Amino acid sequence: MDVYDTGSQGKATASTMVSMRRMAWTIAKGITVNVGLRLDREYLPAEDQPITQKITKPINFSWGDKIGPRIGAAWDVFQNGKMKIFGGYGKYYDQMKLNVAISSYGGQYWQECWYALMEPSLANIVPAYNSQGRYCVGPDSTSQANFAGGSTPTGLVFLENQNLRASPTTCSTCSTTEEGTAPGLKPTRSTTRTLASTTRSGPISPSRGDGIEGAWTLRSRTRPSSTRLRVARRS
Repeated sequence: MDVYDTGSQGKATASTMVSMRRMAWTIAKGITVNVGLRLDREYLPAEDQPITQKITKPINFSWGDKIGPRIGAAWDVFQNGKMKIFGGYGKYYDQMKLNVAISSYGGQYWQECWYALMEPSLANIVPAYNSQGRYCVGPDSTSQANFAGGSTPTGLVFLENQNLRASPTTCSTCSTTEEGTAPGLKPTRSTTRTLASTTRSGPISPSRGDGIEGAWTLRSRTRPSSTRLRVARRS
């Protein structure tokens, strides 16, 4: 017989601070330049981790880890709104998802307490929650399930407690409930480059937007992958 106990618990709150500055200049007739800089500071805590664990902020990016410059320029070629050439460049960073705190840093549990059933009746076998809202919990394979009445019912012989969410402890930042984080982890970054042009022909009415409009755009975007999050894997 298996007392099956799986789910999520705990609470995690991510913290992100942003500093951004943006400026624009008209440097010549019909030419406008925009320059900006965004800095992010972000940490992602472990979920449901006691203070005795090895790391309480497994992902922690400082102001220098997320530097996002942006620059753009636009040229009104004939200074009459009929033709515009513009372009831009920028770096953008993703934010870590709270699901990482749940799945990799202690928020999920999956334990199974196995028993040999020595009699056919299940009437007296009633698993019960403990103070943490768990049926089968414990630090090792000898920890038994919780039952109504406070003791193992007659007719059950305990075999083992399997912790199927236990993490290996083979790295410097691993613990029994927390997977390791790769040293030097970097945030996911994308870089965007844009060069485009728009043209209008025919009479232009500011109120109706008359005329024929055409455009071409050259855009490229790269998304380098971040360093792998996990350095220890369960088989």
